[in-house]
Amino acid sequence: MMPTSLCCGLCSVLITAAAAAEPPPTQLETHRTESLRERLTEREDKRRPDHPHTIDLAGRPLTLSGELVLELGTQRAPGLGGAARKRSQRVGVLELEAFYPFDEHWSAFAQLRLAAERERVAGSAGGPTARFVERGEFWLHRRNLRGSGVDVDIGRLKFEDERRWWWDEELDALRASYDVDDLEVIAALAREQARVRSDRRGIDPERQRVRRWLAQATWSHDKAFERHLMLLHQRDRSAAETPGQVVAAAAQDESDVDGTWFGIGAHGRIELGAAGRLDHRFDGALLRGRERRIRYGDEAPGVVDSMQRHRLRGWAFDAGLRWTLSGEHDPRLFAGFAQGSGGAPDAATDRNFRQTGLQANEAGNGGVKRYPHYGVLLEPELSNLRIRSLGAGLSILDGSSIDLVLHRYRQQVPSPQLRGAHVSTEPAGRFARLGTAIDLVLALDEWQGPVLKLIASRFHAGPAFGALEGRRQHLLLLELTLPF
Repeated sequence: MMPTSLCCGLCSVLITAAAAAEPPPTQLETHRTESLRERLTEREDKRRPDHPHTIDLAGRPLTLSGELVLELGTQRAPGLGGAARKRSQRVGVLELEAFYPFDEHWSAFAQLRLAAERERVAGSAGGPTARFVERGEFWLHRRNLRGSGVDVDIGRLKFEDERRWWWDEELDALRASYDVDDLEVIAALAREQARVRSDRRGIDPERQRVRRWLAQATWSHDKAFERHLMLLHQRDRSAAETPGQVVAAAAQDESDVDGTWFGIGAHGRIELGAAGRLDHRFDGALLRGRERRIRYGDEAPGVVDSMQRHRLRGWAFDAGLRWTLSGEHDPRLFAGFAQGSGGAPDAATDRNFRQTGLQANEAGNGGVKRYPHYGVLLEPELSNLRIRSLGAGLSILDGSSIDLVLHRYRQQVPSPQLRGAHVSTEPAGRFARLGTAIDLVLALDEWQGPVLKLIASRFHAGPAFGALEGRRQHLLLLELTLPF
């Protein structure tokens, strides 16, 4: 649930604003308000009506909107047995939000979700469904602080980059941004202040007492080329468990990382005349830091078995091209290559790159809707991994698209660990070639509101899975989004 103090604070500000209301805004002011709302609240992965519902509050519009997302999925793993991995799937989310501008400088936004989530295991019908209330974005925005040109946000804020490679997450944070000419600079300090979901007693142990400093600088030479610098510094001050200590299941945290991620990126477009256009992109990152790794006993669940400390040294990059041909249906061909460093995980210096923990790794490759660009079914983290992707897509009907993508996976160093992946068993750790996957993504956006997405994905196990080589795992997912 959202913090009581913050909720009461926003309510008191609303009351004060209403009491000091000015005369009704002019048509120009109304247009400025709409532009401000769109700039601050509209997200690329969200669909909102062109004319949302508004209520006049103290002479200014209180805008109400939201969406209902329904998912239906099935997953099978014929022959891929072993230690099956659980995968949480949200089967329904009702999102409600409100935006209110107090004046030309101050505005507020609140977002609440009612969600149902089911934990699935490959090859099973799924476990019980959890229902909960979740706090989403909830912030105050101050435009042009004291005439400096700096905008300030405080509350639960949304952080996202172009390909969700660095972050795509909501965090309790204070953020400042400065945008002038071709340069935009963002700096933020984040730390979770309260639980996010009503069905959990407190802050998730992975985020308990974790402080993050985030920074991003983006330079746009023109609309066809953009460069950026990224930085994330993290300090984890979680309680240090000792061997033999008993830790409740809800409080177990297997990794505490003090680290710094910094990197560069660029993306742009080259017009090819009658041959269409070529889009190119690159992201690269270095990781430096330390990790405290806690292992809990198998025979005595909840008892700390051991604690180890490691230095972290890693690197990764992700590059790609997309060629959009001229002609009917805008045919697209695209290719990507991503690689994250690897090494022995138990060495004094762990050279396995790991992403920030805030990433989503989603892109649209020119299509209507985003999807995991490292594979919908496997969806791994870019750690000790090399991924080659090749795909093609078409625009169909008036506002829809279809994409077919092939992925090939290979570990840098053969290992039984595959960070973040949703395949139903672990590699054997003797061979590097993990296998291949194929994704078919159909997105239909032909109506004034509803969006339908259908995904079919298959993973084919390679030699890295030992005796299970050649076995397959399948995923079918249907998602319906109804904005209002």
